[in-house]
Amino acid sequence: STPSSMPSSTPTSMPSSDPSSTPTGTPSSTPTGMPSSMPSNTPTSMPSRMPTNMPSNSPSSTPSGSPSSTPSSMPTATPSGMPSNTPTETPSSTPSSMPSSMPTGMPSSSPSSKPSNTPTDMPSSMPSSKPSSKPSNIPTGMPSSMPTGTPSSSPSNTPSGTPSNAPTVMPSSTPTTQPSFRPTVQPRCNCEMPTVQRESDLADIFLNVSGITEFASGTPQDTAKEWMINVDCGCYCPQDPKSQQRYTLAVFYFSTDGPHWNECSAALDCNDPTAVANANANCGRSRVLVDPFNVPTFFDTEAWLSPGNECLWGGVECRSDSLCVDRLEFDNNGLLGTIPTELQALTEMRYVLLERDNLAGTIPTELGVLPLTVLDLNDNNVTGTIPTEIFVFGSTPGSFAGLIQLDLDTNQLTGTIPTVVGVPQFLQFIQVQGNQLTGTIPTEVASLTFINTAEFFQNQFTGTVPEGLCALRTDVIIPGTPPFLTKLTADCNPALVTSPNFVNCSCCSDCPLTLTGG
Repeated sequence: STPSSMPSSTPTSMPSSDPSSTPTGTPSSTPTGMPSSMPSNTPTSMPSRMPTNMPSNSPSSTPSGSPSSTPSSMPTATPSGMPSNTPTETPSSTPSSMPSSMPTGMPSSSPSSKPSNTPTDMPSSMPSSKPSSKPSNIPTGMPSSMPTGTPSSSPSNTPSGTPSNAPTVMPSSTPTTQPSFRPTVQPRCNCEMPTVQRESDLADIFLNVSGITEFASGTPQDTAKEWMINVDCGCYCPQDPKSQQRYTLAVFYFSTDGPHWNECSAALDCNDPTAVANANANCGRSRVLVDPFNVPTFFDTEAWLSPGNECLWGGVECRSDSLCVDRLEFDNNGLLGTIPTELQALTEMRYVLLERDNLAGTIPTELGVLPLTVLDLNDNNVTGTIPTEIFVFGSTPGSFAGLIQLDLDTNQLTGTIPTVVGVPQFLQFIQVQGNQLTGTIPTEVASLTFINTAEFFQNQFTGTVPEGLCALRTDVIIPGTPPFLTKLTADCNPALVTSPNFVNCSCCSDCPLTLTGG
C-alpha cells in the first residue's frame, strides 16, 4: 500500500495505489490512478487520467493513443507535430507547424506570440496579435492589429489599424485609417475616381459638346480632348462644370492653328515655369469695344493652354459673377482655319470679334444660340451665307437687347441679306461691303430706328435703297438724341450706271468704288 523509496528495476504487473516519488525507468503497462510529480522518461502506452503538474521538456515522439481527459495546465516548451484536440489554457509560445483542421470551440485566453505559418481553413473569431506569413482564404471578422505581409485575395470587412505593405487586389469596403507604406501609382489628376473613369467621363462630356459620336484622329476636337485628358496642367475633372468651357476654348485654339498665332500661343511644356513665363510674356490683348451695358468682367494676358484658369488667357474675357466666357477678341493675330461650332457651348458669350485674320469656312448657324451683342469677322475669308439665326436671339420684348453690331465686310459671303435683319431693335451698325452678296437691300432694314452706319457697296446688289432707310438719313448729329443714320453707302456711283450691279440711292452719304477698311 506504500511505495518503496527507490523504484524497482522492473515494474510491478499491477500499479501501486500511490505513485512512487521517483518514476521507473520503464513505464508500467497501466498508469497509476494519480500522476507522479515528475513525468516518466518514457510515456506510458496509455495516458494518465490527469496530466502531470509540469509539462515534459520535449513532447513524446509518438503521441499517446488517447489524450488525457484534462489538458495540462501549461503547454510543452516545444509544440507537438499534431495539435491536441483540446487546447491548453495558456497558448504555446510557438504555434504548431500544421494548423488544426477546425478551430477550437473556445479561443485561447491569449493568442500565441507568433502566428502559424499556414492559416487555418476557417478564420478564428479573434485575430492574432501578429499576422500570419500568408493570409487566410477568408478574412477574420475583425482585422488583426497588424496586416499580413501579403494581401489577401479579398479585403476584410473592417480595415486593419495599420495598412498592409501592398494593397489587396480588390479594395476594402472601408478604407484603412492610415495610408499604405507603398502607395499605388498616383493619378495625374486627383479627381477622386480611377484614371480610366476620369478619361471616359471627360470624353463623353466632350463628345456631347461637339455633337459627335466619336473622335476622328487628328481633328481639333480629338487634339483638344487628348490635351485636356493627358497634358493639361490645369487637371480638370468630369465633375467640374467648367471642363466644357475649357474644352471649347481648346477646340477653338486647335481649329485656328493656335500654335502659330502671332501672340498668346501655348508654352511647349506647361510644367516648365520658364517656358510658361516666356509664353505669357508674348501675349497681349486690346479691348476694342467698351460694353455699353457695363457688365462686370475680368481678363488677363496669359498664354493659351496655360495651367491657370482659361478666363485668364489672352483674348478671353469672363463675367465676374459666373466665370463664364463673355468675350473672345483677336485682331490680326494670325488665326488660320475655321470657326468651330463648339462656341455655342459658351452660352453667355456676347462678343465675338475675330478681325483681320485668315479664317475660312462658313459662319456657324450655332452662333445663333448665343446672346450676341457684337459679331465682328471683317477682313477674313469667310464663305457661305449670312445665317438668319444670328438676328433672332433676344428679339422678344423685355429679353436681352440682341445684336447691336454686325461687321462682316471684306469676306467672300454670298446669297442675300436675310429679311430678319430688321428684328434686332437696337442694331446700330451693319457693314457687309466687299462681299459677293446679291438681291436687293431688304426694306426691313428701315425698321432699324437706331441704325447709324449701314454699308452695302462692292457687292452685287441691284434695285434701290429702301425709302424708309433714306428717311433715317441725316448729316446732323444732335447731342442727347438717339443716333441717326449718318453713314450709308452702296454701289451708287454714276460711273456704275450701266453696270448690272448699280444701286439707285438718292440719300447715300457715299458711293465708293474701292474698299477703305472696316
